[in-house]
Amino acid sequence: MLFYGSLGRCPICNGKLEFDGKRYTCKGMYSEWSTCTFRTKDPPRREKPVKIPDSVLKSVDLDLI
Repeated sequence: MLFYGSLGRCPICNGKLEFDGKRYTCKGMYSEWSTCTFRTKDPPRREKPVKIPDSVLKSVDLDLI
């Protein structure tokens, strides 16, 4: 997440994307009767930078990040 950014939402149904071991799949609903079928190996990413909590920034382990 720090290198590529946080995951965006599904471009089809605005659902959440999850990694299933091979690719990212949408877990949202396309309509009232069917689930979304969106799958990709290159998911959309948010433009906002990841906010790191102050407790992590002040940690001794910051050099590992």
